[in-house]
Formats: sequence, C-alpha cells, structure tokens
Amino acid sequence: GDMLIRTIVESYFLFAIAFLSFCSQIHLTTFGCNPWYKVYKYLYVITIFATLVKIVIYRKDKKLWFSIPVAVVFYLAFPFKYYEYQSFLSFLIIGCVGVNIRKIFYAAFIPSTLVIVIMMLSSLSGGIKNIVYWGRNIRSSWGNGYPTDFGTAVLMIVAFLWILCKDLPDEIFLIPGLFSLYISHSITRSFT
Repeated sequence: GDMLIRTIVESYFLFAIAFLSFCSQIHLTTFGCNPWYKVYKYLYVITIFATLVKIVIYRKDKKLWFSIPVAVVFYLAFPFKYYEYQSFLSFLIIGCVGVNIRKIFYAAFIPSTLVIVIMMLSSLSGGIKNIVYWGRNIRSSWGNGYPTDFGTAVLMIVAFLWILCKDLPDEIFLIPGLFSLYISHSITRSFT
C-alpha cells in the first residue's frame, strides 16, 4: 500500500517535471504551442495535493523538512500569475525528495533536449527561416520572435549527454560546455 502510493506520487512528479520542461522549451519555438491556462491550473491543483501526500509519506525524512523552507521561498518568489512553470518549482522541490536524481534529470532533460534537436534540424533543413534574430546581434529564436540563446541550447544538450554517458570522465564534457560559453559570450553577446 505505502510503496504503491510512493511510486504513484514519484511518477506524478516526474511526469510534471517532464511536462513542464517540454512546455517551457516548446513555448520558445516557432510552434509556440503552450497548453491552455486551465491545463496549468488543474496540474497546479493536482501538484498541491501530491505535495501534501508526499509530506505525509515522508514526514520522518529530514531532507523533506529541509526542503520546505526553500520551497516557501520559491513559492513567494514565483506566484502563479506570472510564468506558470515557475510557480510549480516550490512544489517540485518537495516532490523530488527521495527521488533518484538520475530520474529527475531524465524527466527534465529528455523533453527539453528533444525540442532543441528538432528545432536545430528544422533550422538546418530550411523549415525555420529566421533562426537568426538580428535585433540583438546574433541570437537564435527557433523561428519565434522571443530570442533564446543558441549557446544555452548547446549547453542543454551537453548536460543531457553528460547524464546519459556516466562511464565517460566528467572532464570531457567541459570542452563542449566551454564551447557553449564561448558561443553565448563572444558570438551571441548573451549576458544571461
């Protein structure tokens, strides 16, 4: 009984992370298909309920009690009326207590990286004509008017590969990481 509830709650939080990662990334693209406000609202209510269940289940875990003050700060910093995905951060902090960190990384990075790869392929094939947004030097906009940094996208892919390739030494991933830093700073003139 208790193990089944833990598995369901953990699976829900991993789903919420994957869904929000995908939505926040796809929102920056030419597709711009963000879900309706009601979808976020219902997901928000379910997430609050799942967080309460998590608190009851993990009430003896010290990590849970250390996560609550941090979650309160995030809750106050990101009210629901601004960026919807940020309003979930406080609940996800509590929801991730006791969850394998690799599962969290997979849930966050796989959807985001898939969107980035699709956008890059679409850009290279001519599916997106305005990958370069000339308003602010050279910044990638994935076909949308809102610019997001190409170097950051490269860094997301590097982080994703770093998570998947656990047998490789971590130092190898510094090379593409530094390359993305170079792109962001020297080419796109990003200060983000």
